[in-house]
Amino acid sequence: MDLSVVVPVYNEVENLPLLFDKLKEELEGKGLQFEVILVDDGSSDKSRDFLRDQCKEDSSFRALFLARNFGQTAALSAGIQASNGEYIATLDGDLQNDPADILPLLELCRQEGYEVVSGWRKNRKDSFLRTYMSRIANRMASKVTGLMLHDYGCSMKVYRKDTLKRIKLYGEMHRFLPIFAFHKGAKVTERVVSHHPRVEGQSKYGYMRILRVMIDMLMFYFLFHSGKPLAFFARLGIFLAVTSAALFAAGYIQTQFLFLSLGSVLFTLAMGCVLFGLILELIIRTHYMAQGETQFVIEERCNFQEE
Repeated sequence: MDLSVVVPVYNEVENLPLLFDKLKEELEGKGLQFEVILVDDGSSDKSRDFLRDQCKEDSSFRALFLARNFGQTAALSAGIQASNGEYIATLDGDLQNDPADILPLLELCRQEGYEVVSGWRKNRKDSFLRTYMSRIANRMASKVTGLMLHDYGCSMKVYRKDTLKRIKLYGEMHRFLPIFAFHKGAKVTERVVSHHPRVEGQSKYGYMRILRVMIDMLMFYFLFHSGKPLAFFARLGIFLAVTSAALFAAGYIQTQFLFLSLGSVLFTLAMGCVLFGLILELIIRTHYMAQGETQFVIEERCNFQEE
């Protein structure tokens, strides 16, 4: 199998007929052995019925139905684990990503040896606030991780399967897959791709999603700070402790109650930082020890061979 295309789907029944047509148009007759894996993430509309019908008509299209809505990261992880292709392309099911960009990204992987090619929505067709917040998050991610990409949030990406096998997904981390791959030694680049305004259905990206992404950004900072969050918080705790000692000394010498109070507050914060670093270190280590556990449950499969 040359290529697996993984598409998470959540309440996109209006867009699915055109999505199927575009995928067929772009992939069939190109000399590729391919499969399209659509992962229904607990849709409450008629998306499941449509996927079942289409899979019966074309064996190149396969579907996974998750037991409930687990989120986009879990849906992508399920599709990636079920894939058979040497390369894996990912895109959204809302037709804002253009299936015509799949093969150019794939050729960049094949011809120039890249293991990850990430799409860049240079002319993005979203609201000003969403685009602006995305730019801030992208700059933060580049500064924190050292990987300079313009658009981490673009779902249109192509990966070498061997690269993805080394990565375990959780939270909202699917958008940061190129960073994980980069820090494991993969060659990563980006290419400008098309982006279309949503025509049918409703966007699933509310402003709470932005908050979750920011939280994941903080986690990335801790994870990539020499791989030791305890070291970061220990340094911060030492700095606060030294500052509090200086305030205690100044307050004692000059008999200033304010300095003594500030010193007490900073000393409490210093102890809290060290304790938080210990807790975070334990959480991260526990996570890596439990990597074999998936964050999704597959309820039904279509066009997959029985294992």
